[in-house]
Amino acid sequence: MARLLSREDVHASAVFHAEQAAQCALKAILHGLGKAGRGHGLIDLSERVSAATGLDPDQQTIEGLQLLAQSYMPSRYPDALPSGTPAEHYSATHAQAAIMAADDALVHAERVWSRLNQAAGTEAAEQ
Repeated sequence: MARLLSREDVHASAVFHAEQAAQCALKAILHGLGKAGRGHGLIDLSERVSAATGLDPDQQTIEGLQLLAQSYMPSRYPDALPSGTPAEHYSATHAQAAIMAADDALVHAERVWSRLNQAAGTEAAEQ
């Protein structure tokens, strides 16, 4: 959705949807582990995934999550900015940076889930 919105020059919504993709990926890992995937803070969600799995994101992913976290409120709520509308504050550059950050978060989530599955397979084989 973020890519589609960006192509249609709806950049604030593209940024918001990129943030949502990263948020859902982290929550999916937590839910898959039987843990509560509540809240909207990407940094907190990422730290909870790390604590539960022992697998930390790389620095680029952390910085991307920070970028997305900063955009959550202003890209979603028109009155979160001091003036103007989100459309006036987000450009194609912002949308592309958010999409790249979400892509990094999704790759991290896939890597974590893959390692968890491998570890589960190894444990099952050893039993």
